[in-house]
Amino acid sequence: MNNGDIDLLTLVPPASAQKSSPAQQNAGEKTTEPEKPWSVSVKQILVEKYTIHMEDQAIPDPVTMRAENVRLKAESISTAKNSKASLDLSLLLNGKAGVSAAGTISMEPLSANLRVGCKGIEIASLQPYFREKVKMTITQGAISSTGNLSFTSTENEEMKATYKGEVSVANFSSIDTVSGGDLVKFESLSITVENPQPFEHQFHSYRTLSPIAANGKSSRLEHFSPFSGFSVRLRLDSFSSPPHMLHSPFTIMI
Repeated sequence: MNNGDIDLLTLVPPASAQKSSPAQQNAGEKTTEPEKPWSVSVKQILVEKYTIHMEDQAIPDPVTMRAENVRLKAESISTAKNSKASLDLSLLLNGKAGVSAAGTISMEPLSANLRVGCKGIEIASLQPYFREKVKMTITQGAISSTGNLSFTSTENEEMKATYKGEVSVANFSSIDTVSGGDLVKFESLSITVENPQPFEHQFHSYRTLSPIAANGKSSRLEHFSPFSGFSVRLRLDSFSSPPHMLHSPFTIMI
């Protein structure tokens, strides 16, 4: 939906709309013991060969995605506190990219420990999310990743997450939005995240790297820690860019 809500959630009225009648309120005043919360348990859920069409209308240029061959298997699902369910998910995104997740998930409190992976997600299809933040148009490039993702909700309803794994970008090319000329190209970029501690999305770190020595076949390895407990290792191969970019440092933001 345009406001970022998921339209399926409108089938259930919000808690504020579910007001009790005066009779129910009076009856509630006489109750001495609070009712026990409902507990729902499901032994197994299996979904196969499903197709899901998604459209994000919360941004100026809506992004449309299509998930095919969706397979979801979940076992021992329960709303009971601290119960854990097993989850195995796989799908084909936009006809090209493979996405998978497997591990355990808990409903109360909300938490998960998953082995996640994706292969061949085209960056250009995600460009509407960052078009206004960068002065470049991505013409080619695919992102892949594999690693362990864990997240949990705290008592004050904040979400904390950790990730340990690798992210890579292959066959990247871009053009200058203003001039239309070639901007940045490289064959591969790999990022390894090591020994992470719980982090939150508001953490930002800036690292200025030295310029690449020469245009063409060049490699650079840079290792840094944006904040305590979070280590990142970068490798950039076969980098090329306009001459004026080779004589000035560039910045990476986490």
